[in-house]
Amino acid sequence: MFGSAIVEVAIGLLFIYLILSLVCSALNEMLAGWLRMRAKNLEEGIRNMLDDPEGVDIARKVYDHPLVKALGRKQGQRKPSYIPSRLFRSALLDVLELSSPQEGPERFAELRKKVDGLDSAQLKEALRTLLEQAEGNLISFRASVENWFDDSMARVSGWYKRKAQLILLALAFAVTVALNADTLALGGALLRDEAARAALVASAERFAAAEPADTAATPTEDLDRLRQQIQQSRIGLGWSEAPDGLGGWVKKAAGLLLTVLAVSLGAPFWFDLLNRVTSLRAAGGKPAQPQPQNARSGT
Repeated sequence: MFGSAIVEVAIGLLFIYLILSLVCSALNEMLAGWLRMRAKNLEEGIRNMLDDPEGVDIARKVYDHPLVKALGRKQGQRKPSYIPSRLFRSALLDVLELSSPQEGPERFAELRKKVDGLDSAQLKEALRTLLEQAEGNLISFRASVENWFDDSMARVSGWYKRKAQLILLALAFAVTVALNADTLALGGALLRDEAARAALVASAERFAAAEPADTAATPTEDLDRLRQQIQQSRIGLGWSEAPDGLGGWVKKAAGLLLTVLAVSLGAPFWFDLLNRVTSLRAAGGKPAQPQPQNARSGT
């Protein structure tokens, strides 16, 4: 039965990691919304793309364009956190006076002349390249501008993910220390306390069965529900006494660090792993069905 207890302790720790990850994800979403991180990240990417680091020239004109301004909240007072590539292309070409329904070599030569007159060498070179690739086809040129924007925004998305991961790591540290979520101490407590272990495993199985697979999209209003899960799980989180001596502090730091690293992996990772472990436990825990008496006797 010792092996079964180890599996139950593992499930309990996985559940703790999942709940703490969900709490940190919800806090991360709240912080991102409050600081308008997505909108600021998008603006930074557009400024970089248009070679307007201060946002006082072409980038500002693009954001002031009616098509883009309408995407912002509060009648354009707040900048948008997402701009479709089609709208960006229309706004940019309008601002640069490069939009025209007319086709033909003369119109294309006129566009090339306007691009050559731009002040920004970086933007000029980018648009020249797109014009050359279009080979005189304005429809192809417009599509190339949209693809250029999409490629730039893919890099911006990578920037945002790295920033969000760093913030998640900081939140994981703060939440772990505040709750004293020491992996070593929690694992030992669960191994010793069969009742608490059973209650936590039952909560984990109910949670895994009820939750949708996309735990990355945890809404911020779920914080109260997650707090209730922590309270009902009998985990015993919180600080009751300080560690004893230097050795105690070293062990405490190691346990907290393990939890921080685990929580920083994110809720989807732990939800998937918890589902797999609970499924394997359920499949392995089924007793063999006894054969009927007449089947064993061959009659």
